[in-house]
Amino acid sequence: MQSTRELQVLAPAALGPQSGQQVDLVRLTELVRQTRDMIQNVNDARDGVMLVRRASAADKLVTEALKGCRMLDAEQFTLRQAAAEAHLRTQRRAGELLASMEKHSGGRPPKTGITKGRVSGIATLAEMGITRNEAHRWQLLATLTEEQFEDYLADCHSRRRELTTIGALARARYVVRERSALLERPSGSEAQLARYEKIKRALSDMIWLDPAMVVAAMEPARRSKESEEADRPIAWLEQLKVLLDERERRRSAITRGMS
Repeated sequence: MQSTRELQVLAPAALGPQSGQQVDLVRLTELVRQTRDMIQNVNDARDGVMLVRRASAADKLVTEALKGCRMLDAEQFTLRQAAAEAHLRTQRRAGELLASMEKHSGGRPPKTGITKGRVSGIATLAEMGITRNEAHRWQLLATLTEEQFEDYLADCHSRRRELTTIGALARARYVVRERSALLERPSGSEAQLARYEKIKRALSDMIWLDPAMVVAAMEPARRSKESEEADRPIAWLEQLKVLLDERERRRSAITRGMS
């Protein structure tokens, strides 16, 4: 297998129609497969950037090629998903490598007497050919654990939802918010009670909804996940009920003992 340094970023013309010929979808499929297989061998941020560019070019090639193709819709969707998945995987891997890099300090380098060349051996984003926005988005994707990332891919495949960078970033932002909420969870009993009162108001609104209508409106693939997620609040409310009843019994026993 070629190393990433031996690979050139493919321009759309590289595999596009030439001299009236149709795009070779077999070669495109192989290109997507090779790009995905190379991810596990990338251990350098520069190589990661190059692989993202390659995957992005392949994704665009597939999209353009399928516009004039007579493949069945299901086959076209499968090929588009494979190209989009490879692109997402390369972006996430590049994000991991960027996050692990020593950060460039920026500003003017110290005076060393060297007049030519870079003083620092740390590459800047510009030198690697990426923007701050790209670096931010890729590193945001890298905040997803492998399990969370694979769950997102599996969910899109099972629901036949198109894989997109925007969708994956939305999932990553949701995960980041959830982690922040856990870190900000109140620790004192008074703070916990205040948070409970706030959540209770939202729960009071929810009980007026018709569960049958809510379930009927859900997509089939979502129902199983919602059922699992419902187990947690149900278990918590059951525990709350047990503790409340226990405290009430103790209070009643003390009251009777004092009378």
